[in-house]
Amino acid sequence: MGDTERLIDLFCRKSKAVKSRASKGRKRELSTSAQEARGRTVAAQLGFTVRHVWTEVGSASRFSKRKSRDEQDKALQALVSGETGALWVYKLDRWDRRGAGAILEIIEPRDGIPRRILFDNGDPDNPGIGLDSTNPRDRGELIRRAEAAREETDKLSDRVLDTKAHQRATGQWVQGRPPYGLKVVIIEDPEDPDEELRLLAPDDTLAGGKDAGATKASIARRIIMDVGDGWSTRGLVAQLDDEAIPGPRGENHGWVHATIRTMVHNPVYAGWQVVNLPGTTKRVKFRGDGGQPVRIYSGLVTDEEQQRAIAALSSTQHDEKTTRLIGSQRGGKAKHLLTQFMECATDASPMSYNGVGYKCWRWEKCSRPAFVSTKPIETYIFHRWLTRLSQSDPEDDLLHAVAARWTALKRPDETRELLEAKAVLNAAQESMKRLEKDRRAGLYDGPAESLYAPAMRDTMALVDRASTLVASQSQIEAPSADFLFDEELCTSAWAVADVSTRRDLLRLAIDRIVVEKAPYHAARFKGDDRVHIQWVDGITD
Repeated sequence: MGDTERLIDLFCRKSKAVKSRASKGRKRELSTSAQEARGRTVAAQLGFTVRHVWTEVGSASRFSKRKSRDEQDKALQALVSGETGALWVYKLDRWDRRGAGAILEIIEPRDGIPRRILFDNGDPDNPGIGLDSTNPRDRGELIRRAEAAREETDKLSDRVLDTKAHQRATGQWVQGRPPYGLKVVIIEDPEDPDEELRLLAPDDTLAGGKDAGATKASIARRIIMDVGDGWSTRGLVAQLDDEAIPGPRGENHGWVHATIRTMVHNPVYAGWQVVNLPGTTKRVKFRGDGGQPVRIYSGLVTDEEQQRAIAALSSTQHDEKTTRLIGSQRGGKAKHLLTQFMECATDASPMSYNGVGYKCWRWEKCSRPAFVSTKPIETYIFHRWLTRLSQSDPEDDLLHAVAARWTALKRPDETRELLEAKAVLNAAQESMKRLEKDRRAGLYDGPAESLYAPAMRDTMALVDRASTLVASQSQIEAPSADFLFDEELCTSAWAVADVSTRRDLLRLAIDRIVVEKAPYHAARFKGDDRVHIQWVDGITD
């Protein structure tokens, strides 16, 4: 090896451990800097010059077979390639926990050239060499200790699993970074002062943004409540970004709709301990003794509030016009009869009122923007609406749909409760389908099998409760809508109605109005040629 024979590298490693209040500042493991000092002392005793110091900090699990140990690999490569004459390691179990095979690779390599690796003697007062791979008497001991280290690692893995299961069952947070809106609080274990408890609590850190007093916990709660109130995830993302509220990743990172969906489905926000299904990021309730879920804090929302939000995400969209009729639409009331009804046939942009008529909202950019004067289009739409209602057959689907919307208009509270009950039922039924799908996909195989039966029982119970709720809410006394199907009575009602009431009446039967561009400037309005109405029964004419 020539000039490298008297060179030595040092490999220093310790587990990544955070000093806690419970430990009272005591260090349970020699720091990497202290290890380096010992290594340099030994190198000086042997007349070696330290060429390089390799340092690793991490847990034993972090450096499993699935994850590389870059510094160790680099140190070994330097030894094998002859860049250094020897390698010093503080402890054998700090070097590798793969057993005898890892040591044999060094002392009996395939190329037949033994490498020299030195292990510290462990004497706190007199640093020195404990084991030397070039010493025949040490080889057997090296192999024996390597196997002992591997066996201890296997036992440690089992103990860690048992410990984490116990911690989860006693309401401690054993995962890493807590979800947005929550924080980890570390306290001393009252039963064992040398141990600490990691508990979860609402994060009272200021969230940032335009609302100076909003905390991350309040924002997390607001997100789930807003979804339950009907906000779409994309709409909510736009709103949060507009308020300059940083996303979970911090400043200069906005929100994404997938994050909001994940938050809504995470049981931890309702105060429950969670566990990931193996091989997925899907979080489900952790089940303790007897299959019961474990509460870890009071929750930012109640189970009912979270289920309401999940239902809003999972259920099929309710009739949009019915939703508007029961008053859940956001924003002020339109002042003109056909705004929010009409759209341009060219690019489907809404048509807004401009003082003399309705025009395509993207007038400057649309290739064929539509415009129609106020009186002709409003008169035409009224007569089409009146004719369709008064001339429909009693068994026509349109009349049944109009009657349902009339009930929603006159019984808004009862209708809203019915829609919410149906949404909860639909969400529960979807959850049951997802559970079965996940089981068929193998997500509940192995250790996760015990989670399936309790989850299915909970879901079936929710379906039963939701079905009962739908049945009870379905008993809405329908107000009479007979006048709507009598041309004379309907015309009289229209004549005395204000704009808001007229819009409600149109909405009973009409979903959308599409307007074509006039064939030429100042062309006479011909409604049958330019206007297409989408009725509530799905027919467009």
